[in-house]
Amino acid sequence: MKTLRKVVPAALLLGFSATAALPQISKSGNGYLFRMKFTKGVISKYQMTATTSLPTGGSMPFSTPFSQKVLSVANGVATVEFTVGPPVVNGQAQGKPTIQTLKLDSKGKIVGGSASQQVSNITFPDKPVGIGGTWSGEMAGPGQMGAGGKLTATYKLVAVKKVGNLDIAVVSSTVKGGGSGMTITGSGESMLRLSDGSLQSSNIKMTVTMPGQNGGKPMKLNSTVTVKRV
Repeated sequence: MKTLRKVVPAALLLGFSATAALPQISKSGNGYLFRMKFTKGVISKYQMTATTSLPTGGSMPFSTPFSQKVLSVANGVATVEFTVGPPVVNGQAQGKPTIQTLKLDSKGKIVGGSASQQVSNITFPDKPVGIGGTWSGEMAGPGQMGAGGKLTATYKLVAVKKVGNLDIAVVSSTVKGGGSGMTITGSGESMLRLSDGSLQSSNIKMTVTMPGQNGGKPMKLNSTVTVKRV
Protein backbone atom coordinates (compact mmCIF):
# COMPACT_ATOMS: atom_id res chain seq x y z
CA MET A 1 0.00 0.00 0.00
CA LYS A 2 2.90 2.37 0.70
CA THR A 3 4.10 1.85 -2.87
CA LEU A 4 0.63 2.61 -4.23
CA ARG A 5 0.45 5.78 -2.15
CA LYS A 6 3.62 7.02 -3.85
CA VAL A 7 3.14 5.78 -7.40
CA VAL A 8 -0.56 6.42 -8.03
CA PRO A 9 -0.52 10.17 -7.18
CA ALA A 10 2.53 10.68 -9.42
CA ALA A 11 0.93 8.76 -12.29
CA LEU A 12 -2.36 10.64 -11.98
CA LEU A 13 -0.59 14.01 -11.96
CA LEU A 14 1.47 13.04 -14.98
CA GLY A 15 -1.54 11.79 -16.88
CA PHE A 16 -3.51 14.91 -16.06
CA SER A 17 -0.72 17.21 -17.19
CA ALA A 18 -0.81 15.44 -20.54
CA THR A 19 -4.54 15.97 -20.95
CA ALA A 20 -5.05 19.46 -19.61
CA ALA A 21 -2.28 21.88 -20.53
CA LEU A 22 -3.68 25.40 -20.72
CA PRO A 23 -3.36 27.51 -23.88
CA GLN A 24 -4.80 30.80 -25.04
CA ILE A 25 -7.40 30.10 -27.75
CA SER A 26 -8.00 32.63 -30.52
CA LYS A 27 -10.02 32.50 -33.76
CA SER A 28 -7.82 32.29 -36.85
CA GLY A 29 -9.46 31.82 -40.24
CA ASN A 30 -11.64 28.71 -40.12
CA GLY A 31 -9.91 27.38 -37.03
CA TYR A 32 -8.56 28.26 -33.61
CA LEU A 33 -4.94 28.92 -32.67
CA PHE A 34 -3.69 27.42 -29.39
CA ARG A 35 -0.88 29.33 -27.69
CA MET A 36 0.33 29.79 -24.13
CA LYS A 37 -0.61 33.16 -22.64
CA PHE A 38 1.87 34.46 -20.09
CA THR A 39 1.45 37.49 -17.84
CA LYS A 40 4.03 38.21 -15.15
CA GLY A 41 2.71 37.72 -11.65
CA VAL A 42 -0.36 35.69 -12.62
CA ILE A 43 -1.03 32.73 -10.33
CA SER A 44 -3.39 29.91 -11.32
CA LYS A 45 -4.54 27.52 -8.60
CA TYR A 46 -6.27 24.16 -9.00
CA GLN A 47 -7.58 21.27 -6.96
CA MET A 48 -7.45 17.70 -8.21
CA THR A 49 -9.59 14.97 -6.67
CA ALA A 50 -9.53 11.32 -7.67
CA THR A 51 -10.86 7.95 -6.63
CA THR A 52 -8.86 4.84 -7.51
CA SER A 53 -10.27 1.31 -7.32
CA LEU A 54 -7.87 -1.16 -5.71
CA PRO A 55 -7.25 -4.75 -6.88
CA THR A 56 -7.87 -5.95 -3.31
CA GLY A 57 -11.28 -4.27 -3.25
CA GLY A 58 -12.37 -0.89 -2.03
CA SER A 59 -10.99 2.41 -3.23
CA MET A 60 -8.27 4.93 -2.47
CA PRO A 61 -9.29 8.61 -2.41
CA PHE A 62 -6.64 11.10 -3.47
CA SER A 63 -6.50 14.86 -3.72
CA THR A 64 -3.86 17.51 -4.22
CA PRO A 65 -3.62 21.24 -4.82
CA PHE A 66 -1.33 22.52 -7.54
CA SER A 67 -0.54 25.93 -8.92
CA GLN A 68 1.59 27.78 -11.43
CA LYS A 69 3.01 31.29 -11.11
CA VAL A 70 4.53 33.29 -13.96
CA LEU A 71 7.74 34.78 -12.54
CA SER A 72 8.87 36.63 -15.68
CA VAL A 73 8.36 36.89 -19.44
CA ALA A 74 11.14 37.76 -21.91
CA ASN A 75 11.21 37.38 -25.70
CA GLY A 76 8.17 35.12 -25.66
CA VAL A 77 9.62 32.76 -23.06
CA ALA A 78 8.13 32.60 -19.58
CA THR A 79 9.75 31.47 -16.36
CA VAL A 80 7.03 29.58 -14.50
CA GLU A 81 7.08 28.19 -10.97
CA PHE A 82 5.04 25.00 -10.50
CA THR A 83 3.95 23.90 -7.02
CA VAL A 84 2.36 20.47 -6.58
CA GLY A 85 0.99 19.03 -3.35
CA PRO A 86 1.24 17.85 -0.82
CA PRO A 87 -1.01 15.05 -2.06
CA VAL A 88 -3.51 13.63 0.42
CA VAL A 89 -4.17 9.87 0.22
CA ASN A 90 -6.82 8.29 2.45
CA GLY A 91 -6.88 11.49 4.46
CA GLN A 92 -3.12 11.53 5.11
CA ALA A 93 -0.73 14.09 3.60
CA GLN A 94 2.17 12.48 1.73
CA GLY A 95 5.37 14.48 2.07
CA LYS A 96 5.82 18.14 1.23
CA PRO A 97 4.90 20.28 -1.80
CA THR A 98 7.17 19.91 -4.83
CA ILE A 99 8.33 23.20 -6.37
CA GLN A 100 9.99 23.44 -9.78
CA THR A 101 10.85 26.33 -12.07
CA LEU A 102 10.66 25.84 -15.84
CA LYS A 103 10.98 28.01 -18.94
CA LEU A 104 8.18 27.63 -21.51
CA ASP A 105 7.74 29.12 -24.97
CA SER A 106 4.43 30.20 -26.51
CA LYS A 107 3.70 26.67 -27.76
CA GLY A 108 4.18 25.16 -24.32
CA LYS A 109 7.56 23.63 -25.10
CA ILE A 110 9.94 23.34 -22.16
CA VAL A 111 13.08 25.26 -23.15
CA GLY A 112 14.78 25.47 -19.77
CA GLY A 113 14.76 23.92 -16.32
CA SER A 114 14.13 20.26 -15.61
CA ALA A 115 10.76 18.51 -15.32
CA SER A 116 10.02 15.56 -13.07
CA GLN A 117 7.22 13.01 -13.30
CA GLN A 118 4.90 15.58 -11.70
CA VAL A 119 5.37 18.55 -14.04
CA SER A 120 5.42 18.24 -17.80
CA ASN A 121 3.86 20.06 -20.70
CA ILE A 122 2.53 19.32 -24.16
CA THR A 123 3.49 21.49 -27.12
CA PHE A 124 0.69 22.93 -29.25
CA PRO A 125 0.28 22.72 -33.05
CA ASP A 126 1.97 25.20 -35.37
CA LYS A 127 -1.26 25.94 -37.25
CA PRO A 128 -4.89 26.68 -36.26
CA VAL A 129 -7.16 23.70 -35.58
CA GLY A 130 -10.76 23.52 -36.84
CA ILE A 131 -13.71 21.85 -35.14
CA GLY A 132 -13.01 18.11 -35.29
CA GLY A 133 -9.30 18.73 -35.81
CA THR A 134 -6.69 16.86 -33.80
CA TRP A 135 -3.08 17.22 -32.70
CA SER A 136 -0.72 15.26 -30.49
CA GLY A 137 2.42 15.61 -28.41
CA GLU A 138 4.83 13.62 -26.30
CA MET A 139 6.20 14.00 -22.80
CA ALA A 140 8.55 12.13 -20.48
CA GLY A 141 7.09 8.97 -18.97
CA PRO A 142 6.68 8.08 -15.28
CA GLY A 143 9.90 8.11 -13.28
CA GLN A 144 8.52 7.04 -9.91
CA MET A 145 9.55 3.42 -10.48
CA GLY A 146 12.66 4.06 -12.57
CA ALA A 147 13.87 5.92 -15.62
CA GLY A 148 12.63 5.88 -19.18
CA GLY A 149 9.40 5.82 -21.12
CA LYS A 150 7.09 8.42 -22.59
CA LEU A 151 3.44 9.39 -22.86
CA THR A 152 1.63 10.39 -26.03
CA ALA A 153 -1.45 12.59 -25.78
CA THR A 154 -3.92 13.15 -28.61
CA TYR A 155 -6.37 16.06 -28.53
CA LYS A 156 -9.52 16.86 -30.49
CA LEU A 157 -11.33 20.20 -30.63
CA VAL A 158 -14.92 18.99 -30.20
CA ALA A 159 -16.86 22.25 -30.08
CA VAL A 160 -16.82 25.94 -29.29
CA LYS A 161 -19.96 27.06 -27.48
CA LYS A 162 -21.50 29.36 -24.91
CA VAL A 163 -21.79 28.04 -21.35
CA GLY A 164 -23.55 30.59 -19.18
CA ASN A 165 -21.75 33.85 -19.87
CA LEU A 166 -18.51 32.13 -20.92
CA ASP A 167 -17.24 31.24 -24.39
CA ILE A 168 -15.95 27.69 -24.01
CA ALA A 169 -13.82 25.35 -26.12
CA VAL A 170 -14.56 21.67 -25.50
CA VAL A 171 -11.44 19.55 -25.99
CA SER A 172 -11.39 15.76 -25.71
CA SER A 173 -8.12 13.98 -25.05
CA THR A 174 -6.57 10.55 -24.80
CA VAL A 175 -3.21 9.60 -23.33
CA LYS A 176 -1.21 6.39 -23.43
CA GLY A 177 2.31 5.24 -22.70
CA GLY A 178 4.44 4.46 -19.71
CA GLY A 179 7.86 3.32 -18.62
CA SER A 180 9.71 1.02 -16.24
CA GLY A 181 6.99 -1.62 -16.54
CA MET A 182 4.16 0.77 -15.72
CA THR A 183 1.58 1.79 -18.33
CA ILE A 184 -0.93 4.64 -18.30
CA THR A 185 -4.01 5.05 -20.48
CA GLY A 186 -6.74 7.62 -20.14
CA SER A 187 -9.39 9.70 -21.82
CA GLY A 188 -11.47 12.67 -20.87
CA GLU A 189 -12.92 16.04 -21.73
CA SER A 190 -11.91 19.53 -20.69
CA MET A 191 -13.73 22.84 -20.95
CA LEU A 192 -11.41 25.81 -21.58
CA ARG A 193 -12.22 29.51 -21.58
CA LEU A 194 -11.57 31.14 -24.94
CA SER A 195 -10.65 34.43 -23.26
CA ASP A 196 -7.42 33.12 -21.77
CA GLY A 197 -7.44 29.35 -22.27
CA SER A 198 -7.81 28.71 -18.54
CA LEU A 199 -9.39 25.46 -17.40
CA GLN A 200 -13.04 25.71 -16.41
CA SER A 201 -13.54 22.02 -15.62
CA SER A 202 -12.11 18.64 -16.51
CA ASN A 203 -13.08 15.01 -16.02
CA ILE A 204 -10.70 12.18 -16.89
CA LYS A 205 -10.83 8.40 -16.54
CA MET A 206 -7.44 6.71 -16.28
CA THR A 207 -6.02 3.21 -15.93
CA VAL A 208 -2.58 2.63 -14.40
CA THR A 209 -1.16 -0.88 -14.80
CA MET A 210 1.76 -1.76 -12.53
CA PRO A 211 4.01 -4.85 -12.52
CA GLY A 212 3.01 -7.53 -10.04
CA GLN A 213 5.25 -8.09 -7.05
CA ASN A 214 7.57 -11.11 -7.08
CA GLY A 215 6.44 -12.13 -10.56
CA GLY A 216 2.76 -11.97 -9.71
CA LYS A 217 -0.07 -10.71 -11.88
CA PRO A 218 0.04 -7.05 -12.93
CA MET A 219 -2.09 -4.67 -10.86
CA LYS A 220 -4.63 -2.60 -12.76
CA LEU A 221 -5.88 0.55 -11.06
CA ASN A 222 -8.84 2.46 -12.48
CA SER A 223 -9.23 6.11 -11.51
CA THR A 224 -11.71 8.91 -12.07
CA VAL A 225 -10.07 12.33 -11.89
CA THR A 226 -11.75 15.72 -11.58
CA VAL A 227 -9.91 19.04 -11.69
CA LYS A 228 -11.33 22.46 -10.92
CA ARG A 229 -9.88 25.93 -10.75
CA VAL A 230 -10.03 27.49 -7.29
